[in-house]
Amino acid sequence: MRLKKQYNTQISGLFAGIFIPLFVAFIFYLFNVERFGGTERLIWYIRTVDITTKLLSLFLLPNLLLFFYFNWQNFLQAARGVLMATFVYAGVIMYLKFF
Repeated sequence: MRLKKQYNTQISGLFAGIFIPLFVAFIFYLFNVERFGGTERLIWYIRTVDITTKLLSLFLLPNLLLFFYFNWQNFLQAARGVLMATFVYAGVIMYLKFF
């Protein structure tokens, strides 16, 4: 019961929702940096092909799984935090897409 109270907060869900996509982006970077021959070429490719917003959207998929897990465990406040983080990322994606 104590564990539920400790992790069932909006702040913990917000932190998890912000850092999990960053972790997924880091994994993507590790798998692709050698293939492109360096960080600069990888960033150049992402910008040139204009897949920045598509990649950011894919990096948010673990947030969906995390949201459903928190919902299943009845950590409703943490699920709300993950949802808030996803909306923050959605705002960033919309800004990058249209401006």
